[in-house]
Amino acid sequence: MSKAKKGISIATLSAGLSSGLSIEVKKSRLGAVMLISGVMSVEELSDTAVIALSHSGRIFIFGERLTVSALEGRTLAVYGKITGIEMAYGRARS
Repeated sequence: MSKAKKGISIATLSAGLSSGLSIEVKKSRLGAVMLISGVMSVEELSDTAVIALSHSGRIFIFGERLTVSALEGRTLAVYGKITGIEMAYGRARS
């Protein structure tokens, strides 16, 4: 005899989905703007690289003339000529 499976409530499911990572990239007159929501902190910041930390892992943004603005709701905006994006989980990239 098997146990009956317990369902997940809508509140639990929606809370888990809303705490995830969301990335949106738009073209701008300065190159591009990348909006990243769910960011906990910024690990590295220079005009050629930005490393953002989230519960889902690290986001590496590479480019030229990069600048960052912190927005409300744990959202980060990265402006500039974005040439590459990488995502990693666990330890920092070596």
